[in-house]
Amino acid sequence: MTVQLPSLELIEASHTFPGLYTFKIIGDSRDDFVADALTQAMAAIGQDREFNHSIRASSSGNHTALTLSVRLENAREVHAVYEKLLKIKGIRALF
Repeated sequence: MTVQLPSLELIEASHTFPGLYTFKIIGDSRDDFVADALTQAMAAIGQDREFNHSIRASSSGNHTALTLSVRLENAREVHAVYEKLLKIKGIRALF
């Protein structure tokens, strides 16, 4: 999947840092999708960060949507998380 990451300038202009940033990830429904996403996010920002997440299955059951909110220090951290999340097998969309 090819995703154009928002520029650092755009992220900085539309968000206050440090602050809460929300990622929405949609992927194939499989047992390890959520675990993979959480592992990749933690790899980008460190194991000591607290984050909230919610999971929702599509009505067909073919896809899983994960909403991940984490406090980030700057736009570079946002990019680091995006880059790691893009490595997830079966990812369909990332916002």
